[in-house]
Formats: sequence, C-alpha cells, structure tokens
Amino acid sequence: FHTDDEIFTILKSGKHVITPLPYQQAHLWRDAAFLAKLDAACREGGTVFHATGVDPDTVSERITQAVTGLCTDISQIKLQEMWDCSNNSAEIMAVVGIGKSVADAAANPMSAAACRNIQNAVVYSTAHALLGRAFARTENTSEYAPAPREIRSKYMHIRKGEVGRVTHRMMGYEHAHDTEPFFTMEYNWFIDDCM
Repeated sequence: FHTDDEIFTILKSGKHVITPLPYQQAHLWRDAAFLAKLDAACREGGTVFHATGVDPDTVSERITQAVTGLCTDISQIKLQEMWDCSNNSAEIMAVVGIGKSVADAAANPMSAAACRNIQNAVVYSTAHALLGRAFARTENTSEYAPAPREIRSKYMHIRKGEVGRVTHRMMGYEHAHDTEPFFTMEYNWFIDDCM
C-alpha cells in the first residue's frame, strides 16, 4: 500500500478518488489508523473515496453471491486465477519470484505482498457478503514451483530449476475448528504451458 499517502493528498485537495487498487471493503481488514486517516482526508477535502474493480469487487461481492444464490447447500467455494505471464516483462515477474531460485523467491516479501492485498480484499469481502461476518480464521500459503526444463518466452529466459509458477492461496474458515476452508482464493502465475 505505497499509494496510501498519495490517495490522502488527493482527497485532501478536494478531488474525489475512484480506484481499482485493492481497497475494497477496507473497513473489514485494514487497521484503524489507516481508516482514521482516510476519513480525515475525505472530511478535510469534502471528498469521496471509492474502490471498485473486477476482482476484488465484482467477483467477490456480486458474482459469488449470484452463483451461490442458486444453491441450497454449499460446503466449499474456490476461486482460481490462472495467469500465463509469458508476455510480461522479466522485471515485473522477478518481483513475484518468477525466474529466481525457489529460495530467493520464497525469501522475498514482495512476492507474497504482490497479491496478499488483493486476497485480503476478496476474502474478507466474500465473508461479509456470504456469511455477514468475518471468517473465524484465515490462512495463507505460497508455493514456488521450479521449472522442469528451460523455458523461453518473449521476454524471459528461465533455466531449469528456477521458479516457473507462483501460487498464493488465502483460505477462510467458517468455524475455528474446521479442517477444510469454506472459501479459497488462489492465484497461479506461470510461464509456459508446462507450468
């Protein structure tokens, strides 16, 4: 959330802010200090702050409700994003760990942070929309899969053994004692069909 201060400045200047950045339902998962600063900036500028987008927002708060509304008994929901990153620059993909050693990718806090903010917005919004409350607990996992062979894409060269797929998962458990999550949001970013 390196954009917080920029957003506060814009709001204080009297300009409204509409953003696709993952600030949806921030009151459900951001800390009280952020919420107080956001409220103060809007009051000072007489402005409105609105976060919207496809995911989070449309998927977590609209489509999920519409699809589950057709069911009478739901035991588990799993949303998966499969993103072939072959046409992205090596510099951007290095931030999430693709093209690095498994150890280096796992040790880089930016790798997981690149999608955790989005996952927080999706998972907490989904709990609010479907259950009317927060999940009893959430859990995050990350996997960095090594390429089984050399991979060459338009912008990247990945050697055998370097990370070719990154998977970040956030799971929400309806009850504290549950062993299976009620809701899972999973991002799979990969290079090449072999991954």
